[in-house]
Amino acid sequence: MRQSMTAFARATEENAQWRISVELKSVNHRFLEVHVKMGDTLRHLEGAIRERLQAAVARGKVEIWVFVDNLGESSNQRLDSAALAAWLERLNAADPQGALAKPGWSDLLALPGVLVKEYNSEDALDAAVLRLFDAALADFIAMRAREGEAIAAVLGARLDSMSAVLDGVVAELPQLQARIAATMQERLRALQFEADPALAGQTLSQILAKMDVQEELDRLRFHIEEARKTLQQDGSIGRRLDFLMQEFNREANTLGSKAGDNAQSQASVELKVLIEQMREQVQNLV
Repeated sequence: MRQSMTAFARATEENAQWRISVELKSVNHRFLEVHVKMGDTLRHLEGAIRERLQAAVARGKVEIWVFVDNLGESSNQRLDSAALAAWLERLNAADPQGALAKPGWSDLLALPGVLVKEYNSEDALDAAVLRLFDAALADFIAMRAREGEAIAAVLGARLDSMSAVLDGVVAELPQLQARIAATMQERLRALQFEADPALAGQTLSQILAKMDVQEELDRLRFHIEEARKTLQQDGSIGRRLDFLMQEFNREANTLGSKAGDNAQSQASVELKVLIEQMREQVQNLV
């Protein structure tokens, strides 16, 4: 499975107790770098979150946000009957004659411990956060895979274009060699110089040898096949493809330096444009 390093995913959940939101975002990076942003009350979950992410993601700069709002804090209160009874006993003991007016319910409910806020179970909240993170992570990985497949398709098309350029160069080689030989003979005639056929042949062979690009063409074709094989592999392929881009560029430059005519020079330029387009895409692959 080819994966892009660029992705975003969000998962949310809301019920009577909580509103939870988990977001993941990643961009290109040479290694795996993880930043987790959450409230201090959830900080104990960071280790589990990092472990889950590292098991699924190999490269990229990943930012994780976890937001939790407690929606039931103001309404989830219960009357502590034992605390109320204890307060009533104290009040009666302090005023056994009943000289003071009896306190109203508003006064009684305001006494410490009479109304107790029921916070949701910490274990239940932890489980909900991790469950939601797993859901967001699954969407995150799926998006990275979709992006990776799209990039692989683009790279495959560029490799096909490179092969077409190379086919054009190969098809033109016999005509190029014939034009070079004809040009050499024309120049000799213009100089009115009768060259020794053996010497002329040797000189022509040397010229053609310096302009021979067959080795570069063979290497480029080999690298194209290696790139295609790499795109079919699972796991991390970005670094290998990045290395192949460097090899592509080296051979394309050599092809340009040996160009015997404008057609070969143009082919070299076209190859370098395609290589640069691929290199930009490869930077996104894991």
